Amino acid sequence: MAKLIDTSIGHFKSKTGNVGDDLNLWLWPKILKNYKFSINSTTVILGVGSILDSNFINNNKINSFSKKIVIGSGARGSAGIPVLDDSWEIVFVRGPKTVSAISNQRSVSCITDPAYLISDFFKKSKVAGKIGLIPYFLSNEYMWQNIANSCGFTLISPRNNLEVFIKELSECQFVITEAMHGAIFADALRIPWIPYSSFSGFHEGDTHSFKWADWTESMNIECSELTFPIMWDAESKGIKTWVKSKYIAQSLSKLTISSCFLSDDLIYKDKIENLRYTISKL
Repeated sequence: MAKLIDTSIGHFKSKTGNVGDDLNLWLWPKILKNYKFSINSTTVILGVGSILDSNFINNNKINSFSKKIVIGSGARGSAGIPVLDDSWEIVFVRGPKTVSAISNQRSVSCITDPAYLISDFFKKSKVAGKIGLIPYFLSNEYMWQNIANSCGFTLISPRNNLEVFIKELSECQFVITEAMHGAIFADALRIPWIPYSSFSGFHEGDTHSFKWADWTESMNIECSELTFPIMWDAESKGIKTWVKSKYIAQSLSKLTISSCFLSDDLIYKDKIENLRYTISKL
């Protein structure tokens, strides 16, 4: 029997929890059969997330590892790329914008976000009639819960653990999502989705559009997002929030499945097979 390769998992850790980032600790031990996961390893895997970024690398001491293996990570923009010396092994990156961002250092290929591999473990519910609303993980969920209630939608929190999040998602006929991994998970389960921005566009700035385009271009998806006013915590009980909530709820209640996006079935199947094959060779 071959010796297992010791490795750690590098990923963004939110204090509130964020299902897209938290997926790393759940997914990689299940699909990387030749690896043993340890916090004391000198090797680190960088997988799901926009973590090919100098701030993330420095704040999480990634350069202290003697080997960094990139499996599907994305950049946050064209700037802020870490120095990719010989200690970096880049198996593939998330999308074409990340390929372009690091092209002055490395010639690399993209597949898509490896979060698509949840489709090997979860399926859409046979009884899927709900409409899900997924806010950005740093948004005020109390306000979005009120909007969801007024529309008859189910609020699905990206702060939930993975299995709770997927169960709620799988029961939806379609979802309206500010969280990018809400859209990616939905697409992986073949659940149509509609993107929107509110707090995420303000908080992430140019990163918001960069990472969405990086992913959607990797799947050859052409989509446009809805843009809504920012729901501030300080406004939680004021007239501004009432007006904003009313406007957002009215806009959302008009949406139907005909407004949704979903990647092409053939492209989807090709990407899943490519992910499986490439990762099986590690």
